[in-house]
Amino acid sequence: MIYLVIALLAEAKPIIAHLNLTKSSDKPFKIYSSPDYKLIISGMGTQNASIATAHLLTLSPPTKNDFLFNIGICGAPDSFDIGEAIMINKISSSKRHFYPDMSLRHKFKEASILTVETPQEDKCDRCVDMESSAIFSTALYFLKTGQLSFIKVVSDHFSSKIPTKEDINSWISPHLENFEILFKNADKLREKRPLISTELKEKSLKIVEKLRLSHSQKLQLDDALIYYVLCNNSEPILDIPNRQENKLQRNNYFEDLISSLK
Repeated sequence: MIYLVIALLAEAKPIIAHLNLTKSSDKPFKIYSSPDYKLIISGMGTQNASIATAHLLTLSPPTKNDFLFNIGICGAPDSFDIGEAIMINKISSSKRHFYPDMSLRHKFKEASILTVETPQEDKCDRCVDMESSAIFSTALYFLKTGQLSFIKVVSDHFSSKIPTKEDINSWISPHLENFEILFKNADKLREKRPLISTELKEKSLKIVEKLRLSHSQKLQLDDALIYYVLCNNSEPILDIPNRQENKLQRNNYFEDLISSLK
């Protein structure tokens, strides 16, 4: 199953038509389905995105062979063209960083994105949206990092102008074939071996134990390890630290470790 979380119906309409999806639910969220796809319209903002993602994945619990995509428009620096599609390689919020799956073969430019709570009109050196971090953090309760992918289409260079439905359709539609290829590549990828070896998993668990990491820190370490493997096509060499009794020492060791994996 391919899950699709999309904020606006205008963003989803071209995809719904291309994949020949039919409406299967109208409340509390619009859901469109086929035997291979489930698409939910979340609405704008982090709260809506989080609730919709949880609703979809609770309604139809995923397996280890499933994949979730978030597709939508975003603001971006002038170096990106309006209508250009971007594969997101890093998602940031005010509290955390996330690293989506980058092992899928694709034809898009890669970039990082910042999730904000309100529309962004001030210039920024990164792409900006209002949903990605909430979708990612919520989806982690149901799926692994390697099952999550985010694609954004540039709608503006931090302008206050509200795009029309026609504008959004004209930006999304040219990418539909490449979107479908990406979905099919995700199906093939699920059949391959895991990104992280059993040995690396065991070492990371020992580090979690030695440093007494919180659940949030453990997820951050998992994300960083996957990001390292995807970027370097090899696994990092991890040393098991001595137990650090001082909390400040443990946190400093952890921050240094995460930095070494970037």
